[in-house]
Amino acid sequence: YVGDTGLEHALILTPTTPVTVATAPTTANATMVSKVAGGLNYSTVPVLTNARIGSHNTTAKLLGGSASENKPLDIAFEDASAGSGTFASLASDRLSFSGTDSDRFVLSLTYDEAAAIALYGSETLTRLLWLSPQTGQFMNAVDGNSAGSVAFFAGDHAYTTADFVLGRYGVDTTNNTVWAVLDHNSVFAAGLVPEPTVMGLLSMTGGMLLRRRGRTACV
Repeated sequence: YVGDTGLEHALILTPTTPVTVATAPTTANATMVSKVAGGLNYSTVPVLTNARIGSHNTTAKLLGGSASENKPLDIAFEDASAGSGTFASLASDRLSFSGTDSDRFVLSLTYDEAAAIALYGSETLTRLLWLSPQTGQFMNAVDGNSAGSVAFFAGDHAYTTADFVLGRYGVDTTNNTVWAVLDHNSVFAAGLVPEPTVMGLLSMTGGMLLRRRGRTACV
C-alpha cells in the first residue's frame, strides 16, 4: 500500500482465527469444513455438535496442536443408520475427521453418561476410540499414532496443556468427555477399549510357548 509519505510499503496480514465455512448441524446434517491457516492452533476450529434426532448429541472439539501449513479439515458425524452396526456398543456418535495429516493435535468427544454406565458398568472406563482400517474394529485411539508413540493413560481429569504429549489420553467424568493426543485421522467415537479376542490370546499363548521351547532347546 502507499503510505502518507507517498512511499510504497509491504503489508503482511496474519489471520488470528481460521477461515471457516460451516453448515449448521440439524436433524439431517452435522458436518463442517474448516480451513485452518498454517501456524494457527487447532483449538481455534469451531466446535461441532451432532443435533440429529436420536443421536447422543455428541460434541467434537479440538483442544490443542498447531497446523504445520494451511489445512482444510473435514469434520462430520456419521448417520447412525449407516455403518456396520458398531453404534450399539458406543457411548457417543461416530465422528469422521480428516485434514490434519501427520500434525499432532488433541481431539475430544463428549459421551452419553447414562449410555456409558449402562454399557460398561462405569463411565470411568470410557475412552476415545479409533476405527482401525486394518481390522474394521474400534481400538484405543492412540494405538493409531505413528511409530514410537507410547500410550499413556493420564487418568480422570480435563485436558490441560501439560498433557500435550503424543499418546497421552484421558477421561473427564466431570464434563463427560474423552480426549487424546493424536497424529492420525479416521473415524472416532467414545466407548470401551475392547479386550483381546480369544484367537488373539491363543496366538499370544502359542508364541510364548514357542519362545519357551526355543530357550529350553538352547540350554
